Amino acid sequence: MFVDSVGERLNWMLVGSAASVLHGAAIVPGDVDILVHPDTSDEMMLAELVPLTPYAASDTTDDLTAFASTQERPLLATADGSWLFGRWTVAGSTLEVARIREPVARHAVLETLGTAVWDHRQHVRWRGRSVPVVPLEVQLATIVARGLTDRERAVRARLAETGARGELLRRAFFDRGIAGEAVH
Repeated sequence: MFVDSVGERLNWMLVGSAASVLHGAAIVPGDVDILVHPDTSDEMMLAELVPLTPYAASDTTDDLTAFASTQERPLLATADGSWLFGRWTVAGSTLEVARIREPVARHAVLETLGTAVWDHRQHVRWRGRSVPVVPLEVQLATIVARGLTDRERAVRARLAETGARGELLRRAFFDRGIAGEAVH
């Protein structure tokens, strides 16, 4: 639904566990996470997410962890403006869309922060569509940093099948502050 309704009008990519699944990792995602490029304006993001209005909740909160998008308030901005965020329930699954503007080194390849990861974004064919996704190597660094061992095993197995881009993997681990031996 998101790919069909937003398409290429918004600069976005799939991140998180759903991106790992599209890469072929054998995991079950908890939700669907969409990252919008940090240069996207509030107005553009709001305008392009209008198709999600039918999936809005009837009530919400200001707490980011429990926020649900409503028709009156489809997006929540954090007090410091670093996050602009929406959450909808679509076909029984949670869809989260975020634009994150937090200061990071320009060269840092981090899954959801900064702009360097956008230079490595990939497109994966899924159900006849081209879906922009975070590279699996970058996703692995996030998974290891969060200590998600089951997901780590599944992503490492997939990278063993497809071949990891060693330099990107090393860079993603380094930029996450993870020791080099964790890459192997």
